[in-house]
Amino acid sequence: MADTTSTRPLLRSRKGIAEWISWVLLLAFAVLLASIVSYWMRDYVSGTVTDMEKRAHTQEYCDGVGIELDDLVIKNSQTLNMKVINTYNLAVNRIIFRIYDADSNILINITNVTIKPGQNKTVDIQKNATSNLVEAVPVVINGREEIICQEKMVWKNITS
Repeated sequence: MADTTSTRPLLRSRKGIAEWISWVLLLAFAVLLASIVSYWMRDYVSGTVTDMEKRAHTQEYCDGVGIELDDLVIKNSQTLNMKVINTYNLAVNRIIFRIYDADSNILINITNVTIKPGQNKTVDIQKNATSNLVEAVPVVINGREEIICQEKMVWKNITS
């Protein structure tokens, strides 16, 4: 009589090993994919946190900054004279002036002028012959960091 019991367990064990190997491979792929995603997310989150800290720091300084433009006087076709008033609590170290003309061209002037809180200074800036609008953006310098307070921008029409 032939022994058939010895071949059947051998066939079952091969089938069981193939299923076990497929599960091991599937889990290894899942672990590899999870580690790649977690490495990418760690870099993404640290960059986002740094960006949020910078925005909060900028917002903190810009909340204490404010300027007004007053007494716009056209000296000649190339020069505009105005009084800049610091209306808030922090000193303004620079002002970025954007001059718009009738053809929507922009002339940018950056002035290094320090205006302490409650003070004003008279500033001369270059303009075009057809300039009709001036925007002023205050800039605060904190140590080596330059903070541009775009949301505190003021503007005024240039009338001759």
